[in-house]
Amino acid sequence: SPDASSMTAVTCSLDASAIVWNLREQEPIVRLDCDNAAANCVAWAPNGRVIAVAHDKKACVLWAKQREGGASVWAISKSLEAHASEVWSCCFAPDSSQVVTVGADRTGRVFSVRSGALLCTLAGHAQWVWGCDWVGREIATCSMDCSVTVWDRAHVVDGSETQEVTPLVGLQVSASEELHTLSKELVWKRFDKQTLSVLSVTPAPPDAPVGQAGQASLSPAADRWVYSLYDTSFAVQSTSAVHTVRIEGFGKFCHMRAIWNPSNPSQVLSGTHGGNVLLLSDADTGRVLHGAHRTPGWVEDLFWSPDGQIAVAAGQQGTAILDMHRQQSFMLPIPMFAAALDGSKQRVAGLTLAGKGYERHATGGVIIQVHHNSEPLALQDPFGELAFSRERLCRWMCSDSLVAMTSSPASPFGCPQVVIFDATLGSVVCRFCSPFSEEFQRMEVVATAGGHDCQLVLADANGRIFVLELLNHHL
Repeated sequence: SPDASSMTAVTCSLDASAIVWNLREQEPIVRLDCDNAAANCVAWAPNGRVIAVAHDKKACVLWAKQREGGASVWAISKSLEAHASEVWSCCFAPDSSQVVTVGADRTGRVFSVRSGALLCTLAGHAQWVWGCDWVGREIATCSMDCSVTVWDRAHVVDGSETQEVTPLVGLQVSASEELHTLSKELVWKRFDKQTLSVLSVTPAPPDAPVGQAGQASLSPAADRWVYSLYDTSFAVQSTSAVHTVRIEGFGKFCHMRAIWNPSNPSQVLSGTHGGNVLLLSDADTGRVLHGAHRTPGWVEDLFWSPDGQIAVAAGQQGTAILDMHRQQSFMLPIPMFAAALDGSKQRVAGLTLAGKGYERHATGGVIIQVHHNSEPLALQDPFGELAFSRERLCRWMCSDSLVAMTSSPASPFGCPQVVIFDATLGSVVCRFCSPFSEEFQRMEVVATAGGHDCQLVLADANGRIFVLELLNHHL
C-alpha cells in the first residue's frame, strides 16, 4: 500500500484472483475475484483508494475503496476494455488520475480513472508489451521486441482512439500546415497537424459519386480534390460542387491515378490501367495537353518533383521518367508499385514488383541513379519485403538522406509497418509497427516546426491517422 503505516499489500495470481493482505497478521483481508481470468499484474494507486488488476480477458479492472454500512469495502469501479488481447501490466499516474495498461496487442493504453474513458494509445512496439512504469509525465514501456520506449504523456494526443473510423481516399498536408483528408464518402475534413483537432468538416456535395472514388490528390491551393472513378473518367471536387470529366481516345482508364502539378493549379497528371500517362492542361475540362508517355501494363503510382518539371510513373512493366518541360520521357526497365524522386531529381526510390494484373507482388526496395548506368542500391529489409500488399508507399525524407517505405500486414511481424532506410547504405535505420492489422494506404512527409522534413503522416485502411516524427533515428 502507498500508506506504509497500514502494513497492507496486494498480490495477484494465475488462480484468477488478487488478495489484499494484512502484513502484521500475515492474513488476507479481502479477495478480489477476476471472473475466471488469470490475474497478470496488480497496481495500487498512489492515493491508496484504487487498485488495478490486469487480466487475461483483455481488460484491466479497477477496484475502489468504498464505505458500506460503516465499513470500508473494495468494489469494482470500472472495467477498462480496449486491448485486443491479454493485458500484461498496469501502472497509475503519480496523481492517481490516470492508469496505463500494456498487453499482447503490442500497445499501451491510457485511461481516465474517474470516467474509465480511453485517453490515448501508445503504439510502436513490434511484439508483446510486458511492463510499464509512470514517473512524472513520462511513461516507460518494455517489450518482447527487446526495446524500452519512453513516452512523454504531455505530447500524446488525448482521444486518439475516439476519432471516427472511415476509410480515406485522400490525405495531404497543405502549404499552410493543415492536414486535409477526403473520406470514401467524400467528406472533406481539415485538421490541426500538431494536435489532430478538427478545424472544419465539409459534407459531400449532393451530386458527389460517393463510394466510387479512387486515390485523391489535393490542389496546390488546397481548394479542390481530384480523384479517379471506376470507369473512364475522374472528378474534381470543391467545397460546394463536384463535376466529372471524361477522357476519350486513350484506352482504358479504370482505376487510374490522378495528381495535381504542385506548381500549376490547373494541370493534372493521370495514369491508367491501359498504360497511358497524360498531362491535362485544364482539370475542369479534361483537355489533354499531350500524351506524355505510353507504357504496357498498369500505371501503379505517379509522383511529381516539387517544381512540377519532372514526374515519375511507376508501372507493372517499368518506370517512366517524364520531363514535362522538354516533353521527353525515358523508361527504367524496373517494374514498381510506388516511386519517388529525390530533391535533386537524380535518384528514384521505389518498391519493386513482379507479376502483372491482380497477381502482382512486392519483391523489395531499390534506389536508382536516373542518369547513370550504375547498379541499383538494394534496400535490405530482412522482414516483409516479399509480402503482398494492395498499397505500397515510398517517400524521401530528412533532406533526402532517408527513404520511408511501408510493408504489409502479411509481413513476419504480423502487422503493417513503416520502415526507414539509409539512402546511402541501403540498411534499415528503424521501423514503426502499427498496433492494428489494417495496412497503410496514405503517407506524406511534412516539415516539423524547425523546418526539417522528418515527420510522417499516415492513414490506414480504416482511416486511422498516425503522426510519426524521427528523433535520433527512432520513430
